[in-house]
Amino acid sequence: MSPLRMLSALLLVALTAGGCELAEVAAPESEDILTVEALLRVGQPRQRVLLHRSVEGRLIRGEPGAEVTVAGPNGLAVSFQAAQLSECLLEVTDSIYVEETAIEASCYISPQGAGFFVQPGNRYDLRIETQRGEVVRGRTDVPGNFGFRNPVVALDPEERVGFCTLSDKPFELAWGRSEGAWAYLVALRHTGWGSDLKGEGVEVPDPLDLLAVAVSAADTTLLFPENVGLFDRFDIDRRVFEELEKGLPRADTSVLSILATDRNYTNAIRGGRFNPSGNVRFSSVIGDGVGLFGSVVQVTIRSSVGSGGTRPPACQTADLPG
Repeated sequence: MSPLRMLSALLLVALTAGGCELAEVAAPESEDILTVEALLRVGQPRQRVLLHRSVEGRLIRGEPGAEVTVAGPNGLAVSFQAAQLSECLLEVTDSIYVEETAIEASCYISPQGAGFFVQPGNRYDLRIETQRGEVVRGRTDVPGNFGFRNPVVALDPEERVGFCTLSDKPFELAWGRSEGAWAYLVALRHTGWGSDLKGEGVEVPDPLDLLAVAVSAADTTLLFPENVGLFDRFDIDRRVFEELEKGLPRADTSVLSILATDRNYTNAIRGGRFNPSGNVRFSSVIGDGVGLFGSVVQVTIRSSVGSGGTRPPACQTADLPG
């Protein structure tokens, strides 16, 4: 994995329980190119933009001092503030090393007062101007609002998160259609589980991160949990998936997320295992740089063991017969 691709993967840990990689935009060798990684996420109180230059020796330099704004409906513009790299990459320091390459990218976040300004169905324009006069622009049309159909769960209207305990029997996971979405990602993170398998000598990933992709706006169902993680079957012990065929094993914490993705982000992840026809690495920004400006609408179910071993109430799920 290249340093830039690793950097993108670390950034996306903030996005979802499972995770996948942003596309690496290939820059001409030896050229110093500004690279943008910006993904607006409905349901997040702070939005983030990551800027860095192309690799120079063993250093991925940032772009400090840039003016970063995102304008939404009625031309209302939000000016982003410079922040520590850890604000974009979460649980890492402000200078990390990958494959002997130092990463000193620049992180910009929306001010706290902007709140949940990214909303479903709206169009947003990105403008970045660096201190050296480079200008980059991008546009994203955020997919429309949607929610879970099975299980039936009430979501917080801002953070779009619901709390219930997922069924331990197989069921058909279903969600509503998101207007304008180009694809859906289904991500599961399962933490604190598999003690029985570990006792039998099975290598159990903990946390277990699984991902499914539906590259069609009309494809809004899948068999859960069996069909989540189809891309991971060559990397994980088969006994793990045999357990998933029986239903979702109990865990200390389970986080299930469904993300409706816009065209820009869909093209960014269409590569390798996700796209049999080959990699798609279109830059979705124009001007004096390359990279991604996309958007997702995310809905999430969280289940965690609380004090005294209590769990949230069971999700209202129509389990499969038998």
